[in-house]
Amino acid sequence: MDVLPRTESRRVAALCLPATLENAHRARSCCAGLLAAWGVPAGDALVVLAELLANAAEHGGEDMAVRLCHRADHLEVEVVDTGSPGRPLPAVPGPAAWGDVEAWGDVEGLRGRGLPMVSVLSERFALRRGPDGSTRALALVRTGVARRIPSPDRGLTLVGA
Repeated sequence: MDVLPRTESRRVAALCLPATLENAHRARSCCAGLLAAWGVPAGDALVVLAELLANAAEHGGEDMAVRLCHRADHLEVEVVDTGSPGRPLPAVPGPAAWGDVEAWGDVEGLRGRGLPMVSVLSERFALRRGPDGSTRALALVRTGVARRIPSPDRGLTLVGA
């Protein structure tokens, strides 16, 4: 499932480990150090990576793997888990506990935002379910480019790295 053309020079790294939240944090830190060593401004890519790793650790079975592929100004972030009985779907928006404000996830708005966030921060994002129950998440993230993200709160704008 390669997103970028193979004609460009690239750097690739992969890591496999048991699927725990502690290991998800370790893998993110390891990848952050690797991207820094490569001279890649990670920005949104680390947010995407952290969310996909957390999902794999929380919902994805016993093991998880991450693969990073950097080419030019894009980073391909792939996280694969060994499977779970549920389907990887984002929560749907609905009324929050504060009245007519729309929120993602549970009634407190604390969960279920991850996949929509990954989708917004990625130029391309795909989830694939394997016949063995595994989930493969692949995101293509632009690196080193500041961009403006529209905010749902009264037209305010957040600046993404």
